Amino acid sequence: MFKHLTLSLILITLLMGCVIVPPTEETDYTVDELKELLLEYNAENFLKDVSVAYNIFPIAFADASGDNIGDLRGIIDKLDYLNDGDPNTTTDLGITAIWLNPIHPSDTYHKYDVKDYYDIDPRFGTLEDFQELVDKANERGIKIILDFVFNHSSIDHPWFRKALKGEEPYVDYYRIEKTLPLDLYPNKTGWHQLFGINYYGGFWDKMPEFNLDNPKVREEFKDIITFWLEMGVGGIRYDAVKHGYDRREWPEGTPTLQKNLQFWMTLQLHAKTVNPDAFVVAEMWDTNLNMQPYAQAYDSLFNFDFGDMVIRALNSGVQSGFMTTHIRNLQGLRSRNPNYVDAPFLKNHDQPRIFNELGFDLDKMRLASVFLLTQEGVPFIYYGEELGMRGIKPDERIREPMRWNDSISSEVAYWTQWQYNWDTPSVVDQDQDEASLLNHYRRLINLRHNNQALRFGDTQVYNVFNSSLVGYTRTFEDETIIVLVNLYNGAIGGEDREGLLQDMEILSSYESYEYRDDATFTLGPRGYVIARLKP
Repeated sequence: MFKHLTLSLILITLLMGCVIVPPTEETDYTVDELKELLLEYNAENFLKDVSVAYNIFPIAFADASGDNIGDLRGIIDKLDYLNDGDPNTTTDLGITAIWLNPIHPSDTYHKYDVKDYYDIDPRFGTLEDFQELVDKANERGIKIILDFVFNHSSIDHPWFRKALKGEEPYVDYYRIEKTLPLDLYPNKTGWHQLFGINYYGGFWDKMPEFNLDNPKVREEFKDIITFWLEMGVGGIRYDAVKHGYDRREWPEGTPTLQKNLQFWMTLQLHAKTVNPDAFVVAEMWDTNLNMQPYAQAYDSLFNFDFGDMVIRALNSGVQSGFMTTHIRNLQGLRSRNPNYVDAPFLKNHDQPRIFNELGFDLDKMRLASVFLLTQEGVPFIYYGEELGMRGIKPDERIREPMRWNDSISSEVAYWTQWQYNWDTPSVVDQDQDEASLLNHYRRLINLRHNNQALRFGDTQVYNVFNSSLVGYTRTFEDETIIVLVNLYNGAIGGEDREGLLQDMEILSSYESYEYRDDATFTLGPRGYVIARLKP
């Protein structure tokens, strides 16, 4: 297991003039030591295979058993919708990775309170079903990314039940304290009592949080990671990573940031020793500045700022330099991890649907997808986004059944009623409309997949001297692709002072585009152009 790692340590020693002790069960690497060890790993091989990822909320996606509950076999049945494995067809989305929200046994519909990390919730299927999903997805060139919740478990997890009884070693698996002295725990928000025992559950009293300082807990998590990676899982998504060591959870003065980093980087090193090509992306819901230290702990972080900036630009009609800010944000993350891969998205399973945020404006929705699918890294699409599905809080309403067709007695996973999506055009409807949002997504994903500049290229802003026009280039090797977007609901003009636009091959566009001899151009209302610059 450690042969490859030992050789790397020798190389680091020669290059850095320092000594890092080979790993043993007793060794706890520092953050700096882990950073050096992790530098040899990257996501290059994953990125060669994956251009766009798709987030499935399992209970809501597709039902194969007829009980109105989305399940693994429903996902298997819909793999051809996502990617049929034939690059010559255009009837599939063409996605190359699926992130599944939790699928482990749990008493809640969302499954973020896990009772068994080694099994599948029986309402979703079996381990055999999951293995079949992994195998059939791999046949189509799709990687499966599994959601791991290591901050907390279900209150009904056997570990916590045994901890409540004082059984060893489980009594130390969770953040349990006999007393909470005011000088050490001045803010008791998140602390709960059960049978006279104080335990921490920052999200909910039914989600007790782990004692991540406990080596036995860390070994449990390493074993869980190994189990699923050896089943063929291609990636990991970690939930709520900044909450591993909450400030309220630990005594005053605890260096929670350093402890968080050391814990997650330890798991990252383990995952990479099991499968160096496994892709690890984490949810660190915060500002870019606060995210930056965490970039060194994973391959990727979900980019919450990106979607917010896109929404502000589209709703205001003014770009306000958001692409400059986005590029600067990426630079900040890469200053912590030179191998960092971005994970941009518009909205996710915890947020109002993007179509709602854009005022149900189809033109804005089309442009939002252009921004998303022309960025660096691995863009993530939330299921149904490609249909223009709607929804606002509470959470159940942003997780409504996927709109396959108009019948709730079919493969539709009608686990809850359509409150916001009765009128959303279904997959069946949009298949027949060449101008539909679904077919627009299909074309853009295909364009991204077949153009290396859009997948791997560096990004630079191209100023066209109009506050309602966004311009940027993506350059990889000798290929440059330019993206122009009109945020305004009317035709407007821009200037091509560097002459980049004089000779280019348009790959995708919407609304009229006219280039003039005086190096100015006009782009139609909420139109866009994606073009390859000719050398």
